Amino acid sequence: MRELRDAVKTFDEAETTILAISKDGIDSHKKFCDDEKLPFDLIADTESKVHEAYGFKEMVRALILVGKDGKILYVNKKYDLKEESWKALLKEVGSLKPKK
Repeated sequence: MRELRDAVKTFDEAETTILAISKDGIDSHKKFCDDEKLPFDLIADTESKVHEAYGFKEMVRALILVGKDGKILYVNKKYDLKEESWKALLKEVGSLKPKK
């Protein structure tokens, strides 16, 4: 998550909002967000409603990018923090940047 935190400007330039989703509880998320100083929302899906709606199955973490119009632009059903996933995410975000 530190990578996301440190690259938040890149996401802002692409006019997207980061929504991170996990089945962990609110207290756990609050502590994690405070500890990591995350500038985006971490959603507690303790009843698995979002996981079920998007077919996340048993996956613990997911990452969603939402455009300024509220439309979902990108869904990563298994955000695993690995370099390969990070590069794919940055490539996707780069393609979302408005043309000037």
